[in-house]
Amino acid sequence: MPPPSRLALLTAGNPPPLRLLLQLHAHLLVSGLLSSPSPFASRLVPAFALTELASPRPLLHALALLASLPSPPDSASPYNLALRALSLCPHPHLLDRHCLPLYRALLSSGSARPDHLTFPFLLKACARVRERFYSGGAVLAHVTRLGFNSDVFVVNAAMNYWSVCGSMADARRLFQESVVRDVVSWNTLIGGYVRKGLPGEALEVFWRMAEEGTVSRMRSR
Repeated sequence: MPPPSRLALLTAGNPPPLRLLLQLHAHLLVSGLLSSPSPFASRLVPAFALTELASPRPLLHALALLASLPSPPDSASPYNLALRALSLCPHPHLLDRHCLPLYRALLSSGSARPDHLTFPFLLKACARVRERFYSGGAVLAHVTRLGFNSDVFVVNAAMNYWSVCGSMADARRLFQESVVRDVVSWNTLIGGYVRKGLPGEALEVFWRMAEEGTVSRMRSR
């Protein structure tokens, strides 16, 4: 078994340095603890993905580790955290190469299924890839097919995707059709109009938000 102090690194709030993670990965390999389903693999993947984000090496290591596991993780969590790392990645070529393949790997895992955290990270990443309209459109079709179009976090992420891509008509349509809204929903729409250079529309949404009492609820918190 790996030393307890090393295992504690995987559950710490901040991911440990890459050097320590590589040592722990080597220890697990030599010990045979990655040759069968174990909790260590599902913890190693997000630890690698979220450490030293400025460098592409840890994220590539996480993706390779995830693809090489003898048994896929039984939850979406490692995939979600790898998608989160991709959405924050400063290297566009990694986004283009790995964004949708990672989501497809989740779908084909056989044991894990997308959840309400998968799509916010995935849509944030899709908004930054070159083929953003194709990739985002395919993901949004899955959102509807899997029944996540009534989840406020997913809806807000979809609105942000359309606003970042410059299609405020689609963002506004989602907002109007949504049966669940929160302060983030309103702010996402306002921010999209501001980025688009449409201050009049942004103010119109703000005053509508005030009329519906959302602003007063924000002040009372």
